[in-house]
Amino acid sequence: MLEINNPKLENSHVKTMAEEDFADLGMDNVVYIQEVSLSKARFLFPEIEEFPEIAQLYAVHAANGTPVLLAEDLFSAKEAAENNKLVVHTVN
Repeated sequence: MLEINNPKLENSHVKTMAEEDFADLGMDNVVYIQEVSLSKARFLFPEIEEFPEIAQLYAVHAANGTPVLLAEDLFSAKEAAENNKLVVHTVN
C-alpha cells in the first residue's frame, strides 16, 4: 500500500491506495521522471544501442513504472513528456 503523508488529509478517508490502483490511475497520460545512472539506463532501455557518455540521464516512466523515454537532462525529459500530452508528476 502507498501511504499518503499529508496533514491536510488526516480526516479524509483517502489515506492509502494499492500500488496496482495507483498504477492504473491515469495510466494513459500520467508519467514520472527518474534520474538514472548510465548503467540503469542501459538496463531500462536495452533497445537503445548508443548512449551518451554522461553520468546521469533522465527516464520518463508511465504510472505503472514502464520506461517510456530517455533524455539527457531534466528539461528535455519534461518537454518531451509535455509535447506528448503527458502529465508529469513528482514522486519521492
